[in-house]
Amino acid sequence: MRLPAKWQAELQAGSAFGQRVQRAIDRGAGRRQVTARKLQRTRYGNKLADVIAKHTGEHVDCSGCDNEIGRLNGMTAEQIRADIENITTGILARGAVKARTWWQRWACTIAPELLRTRIADWIEESIAGPPVATEEPWGCDTRHLTFHVFPTKHQDSWKWNLRQLAARWRLFNGRKVMGLAIDSTKTCEAAEVIDYAASLGMQFDAVIERVNSRVLREVVTWRAMLEAIGITAMGPSDVVFSCHAKGVRHTVRENHIEAWARLMYRTCLDDWQTVEPLLLSHVFAGSFKRYDNFRTPGNHVWHYSGTFYWWRAAEVAKRNWQKIDNKFFGTESWPGHQAARDEAACLFLDDCGDLYDRQYWEAEVWRRWSESSWAAVAEPVCLIG
Repeated sequence: MRLPAKWQAELQAGSAFGQRVQRAIDRGAGRRQVTARKLQRTRYGNKLADVIAKHTGEHVDCSGCDNEIGRLNGMTAEQIRADIENITTGILARGAVKARTWWQRWACTIAPELLRTRIADWIEESIAGPPVATEEPWGCDTRHLTFHVFPTKHQDSWKWNLRQLAARWRLFNGRKVMGLAIDSTKTCEAAEVIDYAASLGMQFDAVIERVNSRVLREVVTWRAMLEAIGITAMGPSDVVFSCHAKGVRHTVRENHIEAWARLMYRTCLDDWQTVEPLLLSHVFAGSFKRYDNFRTPGNHVWHYSGTFYWWRAAEVAKRNWQKIDNKFFGTESWPGHQAARDEAACLFLDDCGDLYDRQYWEAEVWRRWSESSWAAVAEPVCLIG
């Protein structure tokens, strides 16, 4: 990992900050190296959904079930049999809450062992016979980046976002594209942003500069970044992480907006061994998945609130990737035009509420975060604060 000159000086001086940097390096050296794996989509998840519909007359229709279908689609029959207890427990738990009729919910609660046996039989039925595999395996060998910045003069959240990204820079081994929305009176110049990124050790392969639009926001650079990343020339092992400098439009840096951004950086980028399996079995993966907001024509009515997400470039390139809502939320609604709900994994807080609501953060987000495995994942020490 290449360290900025300022950090190297702090390391040599043995300052408190330098010691924090050294601890981060030492901890990182002990981690498992990121390795991409190949995995065929077996479609066992979809087959199980069909079997359940055949026996119950009910089609699977809940976000948690969609995620499980995607996960099972990436597993072999042997892996599913080894995990059958967890799979059946999950189906029972979701059924007790999500089943459409009172008697189905009652059965999940009162007669779980009987239903557990039936579910196990349905699972065996779904994995009987040869799997229906995709034409080619998916991998995550090459990880690209698109990053949009509106570098406002009135506060420096854009610099905070760049520091967060710099801490995770080594994860990206493909093309890195930055989009800049520039306003002659409200923003810093593009050269200042590029130089600041370089001071943190980040060199972008392409920089897309556009005049800022209050109406379109991130959309002004989106299509150009997709083209610059080479969306139509990528293979099945190319994945892209897309995000933006969040919180820059507010008058001052707001704690809960910054916390929102930090949790997205952490869940999307700090534990690749958790993210990769979900991305191998889905077209999209991101945090804070929300439903029923963007009802534009052709949208599957789901999105990642906050607009931080991974996506499989070759698969999206086969679809209507040029379909971009010509509105300020266009990059946020874009995944919903490309993939159905069950093709999008949620890394943290599925079916979330309004993340601009401070009370929701206190009542729900922080509680769910403290209960999740993500709370134990180490954040890059050198950029905390």
